[in-house]
Amino acid sequence: MSSNKRKGDHYRKEFKLEVISYAAKTSITKAAEKFNVHHSSISLWIQEKKLQDRISAGDGDHETCGDLNIGKLCESSFIDWLTNNLSTLTYESIREQVNLLKIIYQNIPTWLSNYSDRLEVPDLKNSTVHTLYPPQFKSLVVSFSDLSKLSQSHVSKIFRISRKQLSEWQKTYKLKGNFKV
Repeated sequence: MSSNKRKGDHYRKEFKLEVISYAAKTSITKAAEKFNVHHSSISLWIQEKKLQDRISAGDGDHETCGDLNIGKLCESSFIDWLTNNLSTLTYESIREQVNLLKIIYQNIPTWLSNYSDRLEVPDLKNSTVHTLYPPQFKSLVVSFSDLSKLSQSHVSKIFRISRKQLSEWQKTYKLKGNFKV
């Protein structure tokens, strides 16, 4: 007697959502280790949640409003993740997190989409697309640079931003103390 149950179907919905939430804050790999679940199961759950969210989306008017909220949630999730992992950031971990957020959230902010492209194509020239980064992101990049004591060139390679841009952010932060206009 064989069962037609798919792999991972024996987990409760609440557990899956908890794992997905943890993966969004950290990474799929860390979530797999913490909850003792195979990483491919987590990826599958994320895809299923994404599909379920699309199906359950309301009509056009509500969808636009929802997309704006999802975009802000996605941005705050990324900023929170950067803040929590500031001392251990690498190019690979940033790229993995942005890709994870693209899977989880249907609509990511324009700046994060442009940044994602920059992370995926290392040779992409900074002048190709002008990205308006949020103040919190700039502040975290400057904080990382100060904490890590790495060269501007090295930090710019980790975040895939130009060294000149990093230098401008550092000068602005030192003069004003923040990035608010």
